Amino acid sequence: MLNITVVDATGNGYITAYPDGGAVPTTSNLNYAKGQIVPNEAVVQMGADGYVDFANSGKGATDLVVDISGYFTTGSGAKFVPITPLRYLDTRDGLGEVNQGYSATAEAGPGSVTDLDVGGIPEGNPITLPVPQGVTTTAVAANVTVTQPTANGYLGVFPPGSPHIPNASVLNFAAGQQTQNAVTIGLGSATVFGDFDLYNASKGSTQLIVDVYGYYNN
Repeated sequence: MLNITVVDATGNGYITAYPDGGAVPTTSNLNYAKGQIVPNEAVVQMGADGYVDFANSGKGATDLVVDISGYFTTGSGAKFVPITPLRYLDTRDGLGEVNQGYSATAEAGPGSVTDLDVGGIPEGNPITLPVPQGVTTTAVAANVTVTQPTANGYLGVFPPGSPHIPNASVLNFAAGQQTQNAVTIGLGSATVFGDFDLYNASKGSTQLIVDVYGYYNN
């Protein structure tokens, strides 16, 4: 499971990710315009040698940023359960609950970390995942949107308690650009009521929107 970002493209085009050694598919993982920063999450099968290839079908050159967010194995692991999408956070109007010490009623400031509760405790968020009783939830699938950013930067997501803030991005954005991407996020605790962090890696502030459309459980 990868997050692919196109940066500094010199022409229009699209990127295709595929197993190493295979034929280039006629499909795209992300489409981009000249000079545009575009991210997208992709699930890509590896080649027999463990490699993944990226084909640029544009008429110009582009830089690629690829961040690995997880992997799938056979016979073990958590299963994905889709749900009707739920809006968990919207800093424009204060929707959602974040842990003490953070505010969901204001935009994310430069270098800030927003810790979002998923499930409703301990702060009493009325928005809850429709998870059956006794089911252990390990990760959520969400669409994350940056809107009204005042400076260039990128957004990172990660489970709380990580030894450091990762330098991997789920989306890159320019000042004034609204950008969104699908992400898969491990929760800080393996329960229904977990949480995850969003890191604004920019010198400006931005509004954040998070819509959850599924979860993984054991």
